[in-house]
Amino acid sequence: MAIIIETAEQFALDICQNHLDEYEQVINCVVYIEEVPWRRMDNLGSEHNHAFLSSPEAIRFAEVEHDRDETPKIYAGLKDMRIIKTTQFQFLGFFMDDYTSLPESDKWLLSTEVWLKWLYSENTDFDKTWESVKI
Repeated sequence: MAIIIETAEQFALDICQNHLDEYEQVINCVVYIEEVPWRRMDNLGSEHNHAFLSSPEAIRFAEVEHDRDETPKIYAGLKDMRIIKTTQFQFLGFFMDDYTSLPESDKWLLSTEVWLKWLYSENTDFDKTWESVKI
């Protein structure tokens, strides 16, 4: 029987449910999954048959915690999303206090790395939610 993995969230749910169903001594199951995109390497102008490069815009992750006889908690998120904005960015008019170290300027650039995690309120279209957050 082939297992079809549609989303990291659903796969984590399936693993938790399997362990709770299969092993009566298991009362809690936590599964964490990361999904890292890959692309085929270039081979003289065409895609290589069996060599790949990691090419993540962001790493997708899912975490499910499921207690026996409870509704599972489904977390998802993205990490290692690196963003840089090199023009038309400014730090002006923001709240300043004793810990503010940057002066106001219209000549800054922005570079950041995003790590974001959320909790679903119900089973939903996991792919659609993840894509809408990533954008």
